[in-house]
Amino acid sequence: MIENRLAKNSSSKKLFDSIKKEYNEALKLNGYSYDINYTKITNETTVKKRKRKRKCIWFNPPFCCSVKTNVGNKFLKIIKKHFSKESKLNKYVNSNCIKLSYSCMPNIEMTIKSHNKKLLNKEKITEETCNCRD
Repeated sequence: MIENRLAKNSSSKKLFDSIKKEYNEALKLNGYSYDINYTKITNETTVKKRKRKRKCIWFNPPFCCSVKTNVGNKFLKIIKKHFSKESKLNKYVNSNCIKLSYSCMPNIEMTIKSHNKKLLNKEKITEETCNCRD
C-alpha cells in the first residue's frame, strides 16, 4: 500500500530510491521486515472514469389528501405528449431528467394560527407606535 502510493507520487525510479530509504528504516523500527520496491504504474490502472452529473429539473406540486387527482402522473403525461422524441427540446425536457417530489401543505390549524398571529402582532405594533397627544 505504501509502495503504491510512493510509486504514484514519484516521477522516476531515482526519486523513488532516494525516498524509499526513510520508509524502509521506519518499517524496520516498527518490527516489519518488508522492503519497499519500485513498481511502474501504468496509466490504465490509475485513470478513473469521470462520472457526469445529471441535470435534473424538479417539479414540486403541493400535496393534499383531499385532492384525488394524481397531479404528478398528469404532469409527466403532458411532458411526454408535448416533448416527444421528435422535439428539439426532448434532450432537455423528458421524463428521465424531470424528477417529481411533493411538498406538504400546512393544515387548517397551522393556517389559522399564523393568521391570528399576524393580526395580534399588528395590534401590538400600532399601540406602541402611536404618536398621538392627549
